[in-house]
Amino acid sequence: MKHESHLQEAMEALVPFAFLQWQAIPGTSLEGFLLNAPSASRPLDSQTADRVAEAPPFWGLLWPAGYLLCRLLAQQEELVRGRACVDLGCGSGLLTAAVARAGGRVVAADCDPLSRSATRLHLQRQGVSAEVCPEWQGRTETLFLADLLYHDSNLEILEEVRARADEIVIVDCRLEELAMEGFEFFGRRRECAFPDLDPHREFGAVSLWYAGSRRGLWSEALQGLESPFEG
Repeated sequence: MKHESHLQEAMEALVPFAFLQWQAIPGTSLEGFLLNAPSASRPLDSQTADRVAEAPPFWGLLWPAGYLLCRLLAQQEELVRGRACVDLGCGSGLLTAAVARAGGRVVAADCDPLSRSATRLHLQRQGVSAEVCPEWQGRTETLFLADLLYHDSNLEILEEVRARADEIVIVDCRLEELAMEGFEFFGRRRECAFPDLDPHREFGAVSLWYAGSRRGLWSEALQGLESPFEG
């Protein structure tokens, strides 16, 4: 497949010994073309580490926020069924695919062409469709910001888009505080990426915020979701 070989070549250019493979995403019916954990866990030399730092392959794994939301939507499709949704900063695109599988009409936006390739590949694999674009314009009913606001400068994005969505769901493994009116803090919970490449649990928890009129529905759904470390 065109996108598959393109992504594999891009990963090998960054980390010559790392490779991608199709993997079932636990707790969902999704499959992801993601990093092979053993190959991606080897120590990096300084030159390789610099390449990765300059162009991180965010599309190569399902980050903790996206993993949480994919599992949640597999159990609670009514959260998005029939709704217009946006996955902003879609990365691997697996959350986009999860929204589409749950019956949402979804736009996936990411400035990284490799993320858009990964998203198209994952949509094709799941047999669903979505609009994939470098930049989102317009309005939506549900806006997902999954591991996007980890840097202070990215909070400007939230300021720009908050008036363009009926509800906003923020889940982030690096953002610990959000001093912005209208958002309710739903707490922190233990999570991990898939594949789990974080043995020291540097990003072993996510924080959740919500703004919108369906607070009770989202709160109840999240309370019933098990952590990947449980069971």
